[in-house]
Order: sequence, then C-alpha cells, then structure tokens
Amino acid sequence: MSAAEEQKKEISRQQVSAESEFDKQKALLDQKLEFLEKALEDSKLREKELSTELKNNKKDSMAQSKETQLALEKQIKEKDKKLEDMKEQVYEWENKHTELELALEEVRQSLDG
Repeated sequence: MSAAEEQKKEISRQQVSAESEFDKQKALLDQKLEFLEKALEDSKLREKELSTELKNNKKDSMAQSKETQLALEKQIKEKDKKLEDMKEQVYEWENKHTELELALEEVRQSLDG
C-alpha cells in the first residue's frame, strides 16, 4: 500500500470518527433541547396553575372579608340599637325617680304640715 493510499484511509477514518463525534454531540444537544423544552412547558403549566390558585384564593379571601364586614356591621347596628334602648330606659328611670322624689316631698310636707 502506498503512502497516498494510507493517507487516504487515515483521512477517511478521521472523517468517520469526526462524523461519529458530531452525531454524538448532535444527539446530546437534541436530548438537552428536548429536556429544556419539557422543563419550559412544565414551568408554564405550573405558572398557570399557580395563577389560577392565586385568583381563586383572592376571590375566596375577598368573599370572606365581605362576609366578615357584613357580620361586623350587623353587630354594630345591634349594639347601637341596644345602646339607644338603654339610653331611653335610663331617661325613663330618671323621670320616674324625679316623679317619686316629688311625690315623696309632697308626702313629707303633708305629714309635717
């Protein structure tokens, strides 16, 4: 075999080796790309799920807050009504007390006089 033929065979082996290495690298890059695309898809799906969960939690929180607010407003109205009733009762008792004091004073005067 001549040197030219040997050189040609060596170049051919190197070319096959380079193509094989290229195919391996391409396969690894394809695999990495597929992994990253899947990770991106999973991340987008998770983001959508979290966004939906956040919206639902916000809606629930707002509804609960409104419910609490209405309950507190009702309690305030009830307490205000009770306060007004008690003020009226105190006013009536004060009037009754004054009437009784006047009646007592009249009785004392009639007994003294």
